[in-house]
Amino acid sequence: MFHNSVISLSMVLSIAFFDINIAQTTCGADCPCRCNADPSRPTLIDCSNRQFTTVPECGSLGDFQEVNLTQNDITELVTLLTGCSNDLSYNRINTVRVSWQPRPYSCNDYLLDLSHNAMRRLSREGIAIQYFPLLIGRIVINLSFNKMKYLERTSIVISDLPGRCIKRITLNLSFNKLLSVHPNAFLARASIHEIHLLWNNNKLNNFTVSSFVDDDKLDSEYYVINLRDNNISGFHEEDIENVLHDDVNLILDGNPWNCDCSQRYVSFNTSRLRRFLNNNNSVEAICEAPYFTKGRQMLSLSKDEFICEPKLDQNANLSVNISAGDTLRLLCPAIGADPPVTSVDWQIPSGSLANGPQVSFIYVRTCFNCYLVINNIEKSLEGVYQCTVSNGQNLTIMQRVMVDDVIRAGVYTTTSASYTTSCDSTKAVKRPLLLLLIILLILVVAIVSLIVVRYKSHKPTDKEIPLPPKSKSETAHNAPGSDRYCDHVAEKESIEDNEHYYLKPDVFKTHRNEEDEVPYVNININHIYVNSR
Repeated sequence: MFHNSVISLSMVLSIAFFDINIAQTTCGADCPCRCNADPSRPTLIDCSNRQFTTVPECGSLGDFQEVNLTQNDITELVTLLTGCSNDLSYNRINTVRVSWQPRPYSCNDYLLDLSHNAMRRLSREGIAIQYFPLLIGRIVINLSFNKMKYLERTSIVISDLPGRCIKRITLNLSFNKLLSVHPNAFLARASIHEIHLLWNNNKLNNFTVSSFVDDDKLDSEYYVINLRDNNISGFHEEDIENVLHDDVNLILDGNPWNCDCSQRYVSFNTSRLRRFLNNNNSVEAICEAPYFTKGRQMLSLSKDEFICEPKLDQNANLSVNISAGDTLRLLCPAIGADPPVTSVDWQIPSGSLANGPQVSFIYVRTCFNCYLVINNIEKSLEGVYQCTVSNGQNLTIMQRVMVDDVIRAGVYTTTSASYTTSCDSTKAVKRPLLLLLIILLILVVAIVSLIVVRYKSHKPTDKEIPLPPKSKSETAHNAPGSDRYCDHVAEKESIEDNEHYYLKPDVFKTHRNEEDEVPYVNININHIYVNSR
């Protein structure tokens, strides 16, 4: 028995001496680290809570599978990492440029923990992961609880892994101050089964799902995107509805979701977003606005409840000054309504007193974007003009109209764009010119009419046959008092006594020009008669 005790003591001393030699060989004789040779964690270097300001030179970090450098004062991490697990959380790291090339250990999970540091940005290829084993269980990159506002292009790159099969990659950027993430911030050239993007508790106000899900540089079969507690108010329909993958899980609660008309597409059964939110690991958004949907789950709203209520145009001029006698034109300055507004109800001062000091009103309805027009406005019609529009939600706008007693020619209007008041000062000049133009037009018409009348009075009728000009001898021969003239008169009287009248022209003489083949006839107009029948 004594012999056995001596043997046991010798074995304990030998193991202790062996462990010391390992520690001195691995870390060096003056290494401040405590190297643990626990068989379950064969190569662990634990340098936590040592107030280091730089990564310690404890031999080579590549000799360890697990490196623990938490709770120190390290400010810069520019190094090569080869271990499976590298925990540098709770430091003051603000600069990172890491090349992570794990050695072929028998590790299933790989961790790079840089949470609870002071990083404000991650430069291009700030974290480059290369040469991993063929079969990888999970890769976790934890950058949570830093101060990053932007994630730049190719900040995290997993490359040179052709044929590698990765079960899951988790990128944790939660509890930062992220305002935007570049669509190509995370690139992975490998076969990945699941990608988990944990970007909750940031300040993101916009997120393009398709840029991460359908990007050929980040391809996976299954996605979980955690966007809880950001400032996202909605997704653009053309983005989310064009996502090609089906297994997309979205966690959207805690965002100020605006369930207005821009999100109406989610109410349709064919909506891609609706399908994503019905996946097992998804959490739908809770409506924050409009006020009549606040607190309701987005998928519980019907198509008719996704409304963009009318709003006041902030560029509108709600005070109009106009002179008595002018024409007032008012538009109701409401914009942004969907479903659109079709009519406007106006309440305008009537110009007469009701019971007591209250002013009575006139109620008028106009079409939307139509002017309310009052011609020759009077002082008694000044006051508050109130217009009300509705598309399921009502909006009432009041415009004050001030009427000046001094009468000036002009038209005051409010336009739909700026609603600024303008006066047509040239109208007083145009009126005399218009009157002069009308007078000139009347004179022209009178002159033309006179010319037409005179022309018609000299124009021969259809029954008259124009005669060729007579010679002086013929004129003298047929003159009253001549023998020829008397013969004609007697012949005329004998014809009138007959029972029937004939058209019998008296042909005196036919002249034929020897050089001209066409004859002409002189016809005495007194011998033309019309048969009474």
